[in-house]
Amino acid sequence: MNGKLLKYLIIITAMLFSSSNYFAQDGIKETWVKVEKALPLDIYIDTFGLDSYNGDDFYVWALQKYVEPFEMEGIDDDIYSVKTFYLFSKKMKMYSIVQIIFYDDKSNVLATYSYDHDTNVQNYKYNYPVMPFSDIGYIFDKCLEFVGKGKK
Repeated sequence: MNGKLLKYLIIITAMLFSSSNYFAQDGIKETWVKVEKALPLDIYIDTFGLDSYNGDDFYVWALQKYVEPFEMEGIDDDIYSVKTFYLFSKKMKMYSIVQIIFYDDKSNVLATYSYDHDTNVQNYKYNYPVMPFSDIGYIFDKCLEFVGKGKK
């Protein structure tokens, strides 16, 4: 292995470890809670750290487990679950996807996509409205049960 390739691998590995701490909501533990809804899939949110958000914005991991696998262009295997890191605005009732991870039936990562939302302009920070009675609507409502409930 040449030195340039080794250096590249070390940098990528360091970036993966540092980003996993960023996306783990304090990087300590996960506390998954089922989101009750009327759709044919299981949805969970990681409530760890949600109680510490006191402002308008909050971040949360959500996990969707599908009864039947599905296919997606660009991913070579069937997708059985999807873990998504969301940024929500309570005031605007809007959200953006920060990161999304697709898994196979053995919980192996099939693909990961990250999206840059480094902006302070509210009109560009959020991409989608939270629609009532949708997966996102149920996730948002469940999060609101926990957001800001911690010590102030």
